[in-house]
Amino acid sequence: MKNYFARTTQERKLLGRVDVLIIILIAAICVGSCVPLFLKKGDVTAKIIYDGETVEEINLSQNEKKFTLEVGRCDIAVEGHEIFFANSPCPDKVCMNAGRLRKSGEFASCVPEKVAIILKGDRKSPDAITY
Repeated sequence: MKNYFARTTQERKLLGRVDVLIIILIAAICVGSCVPLFLKKGDVTAKIIYDGETVEEINLSQNEKKFTLEVGRCDIAVEGHEIFFANSPCPDKVCMNAGRLRKSGEFASCVPEKVAIILKGDRKSPDAITY
């Protein structure tokens, strides 16, 4: 009786050359399709709001200067392509702990002083990436 389940030495390989080439090709296509998302740069505009009204808009993509704005009793610093709360009289200092804002969609606000910084841009980047 012939055993159909017995394999020869050549059939015992887990992956052949063709299988490895197909896996490499699929991986290259996946990586190649994700690269343009991270290389694309768009204009990012910081919108500073005080008591519900826009006080100033700064294009962070084109800014190379360092300066400080006083909005209400808060000091907002702009350094190159970043903006952040430099000083605030609020007791918690949550606005200062928000750190430096540089990407579209980020925001920080000082609620007691009614000051907010919102970054908007034309770049459509993913909110989160899951691996």
